[in-house]
Amino acid sequence: MVRTMLEMAKRYLERGFSVIPVEPRGKKPIIPWKEYQSRRPSLDEITEWFSAGDNNIGIVTGSVSGVDVIDTDTKEALALAKSLGLPEAPMVETGRCYHIYCSHRQGVGNFQKRSDLPGIDLRGEGGFVVAPPSVHSSGVIYKWVKTGNGKMVLPKLPEWILAKQPNGHRDDISFAEL
Repeated sequence: MVRTMLEMAKRYLERGFSVIPVEPRGKKPIIPWKEYQSRRPSLDEITEWFSAGDNNIGIVTGSVSGVDVIDTDTKEALALAKSLGLPEAPMVETGRCYHIYCSHRQGVGNFQKRSDLPGIDLRGEGGFVVAPPSVHSSGVIYKWVKTGNGKMVLPKLPEWILAKQPNGHRDDISFAEL
């Protein structure tokens, strides 16, 4: 069943996600979105933003939505994440690779381009991700991928993503706990 952007934005809101409008075929929010990092939009706002049908959908990550998202940008990054212990989790196929949804962990923020995790980014407090059925600039439609038994259960964020691993060794102290 194909759902419209408005229908999906409403479904995400019903599931407790803070949703924002993102430019069509892009990744840039079309509204100032800081307030949606601490409150969910109203149904009226959702209707206004998505009734035309061409805006992409953004899900605000962090405590407001209860999710943190591991963003893999390449097949090699996905293989690395799996080798480090990627939990079975809801996944979204993106224009490049995959988003892996985990339950939000207090104190977790965002990072990009970490030398020990090439091609892997993290979206936590103060971040957002583009969500299905948004359209990537390449024309690829973001879509949910069934994992395991197909249930959408959010696992804990894996420890390896929380702390930098100097010289390839595991660091058992996460920055989130300091």
